[in-house]
Amino acid sequence: MRWLLLTMLLLVDAAAAESASEVSHWEHLSLDGRKVGHSELRLRSDGDHHYRDYRAELQLIDQEHSERLQIELWEVESLGGDPIKLRWQISAGRRIEKVNAWLKDGHLRGVHQIGTRRQPFDLPASAELVFGEGLALRVGELLSGQQQTVTIAWFQPARRVISRWQLSSRLLSGEAHADPDLVSLQARNLDSGREQLWQWHRRSRRLLTPMQIAGQAVSMTAVSRDQALAANDPVDIVQDLTLSSPFRISERALGGRIRYLLQRRDGLPLGLPEGAEQQVVVRGKRSVVTVCAACSSQTREPEPSESYRQATRWIESDERQIRRLAGRGARRDESRDRTMRRLVRLVQKQLGESVDYLGYASAAEAIEQRSGDCTEYALLLAALARARQIPARVVAGIAYASRFTGGGPEFGPHMWVQVWDQGRWRSYDAGFGRFDAGHIVLAHGDGSPQAYAEVAALIRQLEIVDAGQLPELTSTQQP
Repeated sequence: MRWLLLTMLLLVDAAAAESASEVSHWEHLSLDGRKVGHSELRLRSDGDHHYRDYRAELQLIDQEHSERLQIELWEVESLGGDPIKLRWQISAGRRIEKVNAWLKDGHLRGVHQIGTRRQPFDLPASAELVFGEGLALRVGELLSGQQQTVTIAWFQPARRVISRWQLSSRLLSGEAHADPDLVSLQARNLDSGREQLWQWHRRSRRLLTPMQIAGQAVSMTAVSRDQALAANDPVDIVQDLTLSSPFRISERALGGRIRYLLQRRDGLPLGLPEGAEQQVVVRGKRSVVTVCAACSSQTREPEPSESYRQATRWIESDERQIRRLAGRGARRDESRDRTMRRLVRLVQKQLGESVDYLGYASAAEAIEQRSGDCTEYALLLAALARARQIPARVVAGIAYASRFTGGGPEFGPHMWVQVWDQGRWRSYDAGFGRFDAGHIVLAHGDGSPQAYAEVAALIRQLEIVDAGQLPELTSTQQP
């Protein structure tokens, strides 16, 4: 499942140096105590500029093969901490995303590139903008007691935005950490008012910001070079998100109605969405979920808003190549169901048989790289539907077996599409080729990777207590 690279705010910083020097800080990266990679922060000063070179590499196993995720951030600043330029790159599977940016005339200008797609950007930059060394100097004012609060602006390469933050040392006293060099800062976003706790490492003078993979936090621990470069542990991120099925479900059962009994291991309520294909009854801390692809056709749902026809960052239905693909093979007066089945075949042909688990490509990017997993299949199908002015939304959940999870009596994380048709949301699954009673919706989303961090975390807490096939309904019965 390509629910990876969620919330990566790569804000590592450079340490000050009074003369030409170079120093490296190493970390090992882990998931649940299992080593999955390492990072190196290399700091250098030549007497005129500060240079910071950050590199992280994670090795992840998916369906018996290994893929690497690599992150690079290179920054140049003046000795006084004024930002000059940066280069950022993230490589995941076949997807390579780059940002080159430089400060000129009070603006941060640059180019964002994914594959062959290049897009320039130009952002107003105030004097508060800092990179690594500038951030280290501002935090130094807090730690020394010179200032009670400092205001910074920082650039997020993945989003191409500059946000303003107020940092405070009010929470530093009394904090207890396993690492004595680690202290806490209170950070408030001056644009949204949102507050966070930031972790600052005094020895390396750097900010430890969250990195998540499939909704799970990556732990970062300072170690020696030899420890950082030691062999990784085997970690199959797809298998980590699979759930055991109470029994093997037959093809006949998948084509009918199945009732599931679900619960969270932590005892919290599930709050699952309902619709014509999925009904939910809450019984204490458990939820009874009934799924049927062809049932309840008379159930009326609220009319969708216009937003379900519009393009987004991840569902680029307004892109020329997507509009052209959506019209391929179209017939006059074809039904909505026939249109969607045609679009499903187009997605399958476009993305081929190559499964690429790492990264997170948008619909337009998926067309270019011609590979992906269920996320790319869903995003491209939603984009094609919206290009035909069909209201469509991406849903996330779990599904019984698949080529994405290796098959067997288990449920794996999955994404598919629902479109509005005759007063109800109807599901289409380009990844599997069909929608059946083995699909359980956990959340409706906007197609962004951030929207599914919570879903991945929910799957880790989810338990399928029981499941059973229900008798078929007559045309006059309701589930």
